[in-house]
Amino acid sequence: MEQKTIYNWVWAHKIPYLKANGRLLFLREEIDEMLRKRDGW
Repeated sequence: MEQKTIYNWVWAHKIPYLKANGRLLFLREEIDEMLRKRDGW
């Protein structure tokens, strides 16, 4: 997966993230929860 894909998803609010000191942070628990909801786990 390309880095620009992740930035596009962030810009489109498709994945949860935090922004701290100009850096994007992704919490594994939030990403896992997003995937569970999307896939109906």
